[in-house]
Amino acid sequence: MAGQVAAARGGTVAEDDAAEVGEVGEVADELYALDPADFVAGRTALVRRLRAEKRRDVAAEVAKLRRPTPAAWAVNQLARARRGEVEALLGMGRDLRTAQERVLGGADAGVLRAATKARRDAVAALTAAAAGLLAARGAGVDAHLPGVIATLEAASLDPELGAAVVAGRLSTESEPPSGFGGLDVELADLRPAPEARAEPKPAAEREPEPEEDEQARLAAARRDAERALARARDRAGELAEAARSAAKGAERRAEALVRARDEVTRLRARLEDAERDLATAEDEAGDAARRLADAEAAAAEAADRVHEAEQHRRGLDD
Repeated sequence: MAGQVAAARGGTVAEDDAAEVGEVGEVADELYALDPADFVAGRTALVRRLRAEKRRDVAAEVAKLRRPTPAAWAVNQLARARRGEVEALLGMGRDLRTAQERVLGGADAGVLRAATKARRDAVAALTAAAAGLLAARGAGVDAHLPGVIATLEAASLDPELGAAVVAGRLSTESEPPSGFGGLDVELADLRPAPEARAEPKPAAEREPEPEEDEQARLAAARRDAERALARARDRAGELAEAARSAAKGAERRAEALVRARDEVTRLRARLEDAERDLATAEDEAGDAARRLADAEAAAAEAADRVHEAEQHRRGLDD
């Protein structure tokens, strides 16, 4: 957890250096917006730039930043592109805790089921968006999507991690949250200790105690929530498969576009060759026309001379 929060703040910096923290955060945003494959080169260039600007303390902190895993990168991009949805999910985590407290205080388990469903649907929607991001960059969706889900679920229940997620500078994904709905303890452990009561009647003769009814309702709510989470994960898998199919379709269309562009380039080259050949032929035709005109003029001149010669000869004969 400390590593996640440190990454979100741009590194470990003393609280009295708030201005420097802000500087590190600003330049770190440049890095964590990059594809993970470009992170190291981007960090190196950024450190060099900061050193050249005499900002050596900031450069030292930036040099400590770690390249994000594909899952962490996807969550960072969600924080940038879908910040409102991410912040709403964090609020749903608070609602889930409140609903749990209300149920433990005697409220109907329906409030807990509603809060669990809202959080589950929000995680599923963001997970589907992350699947599309991972598929678009050619990352293994199946390999990295569980880390996205675990990080989103944990962030909705851990305010410190939630702040790191919203900052969009995670370097690694989180472990899945433990316990009911991602809480760290089981609901049964949070129930008030039952008061002492008389020796129970035999099971065949007595009615269920209110405490037993409450425990049954909570157990049912937990089963419902776990089934809903399983359905959400199945749905996320379906959406991930759809995203992969869309990515493959986009790749095929991109390849077709490249082929079409190559064909256009080839035809343009042929057209340019034909235009050059036409220009050459027109030049040659012009030259030929000029030679013909010269020849016709020479022939006319020769004819005139012949005519003059004949007249001269006739004059001599006379």
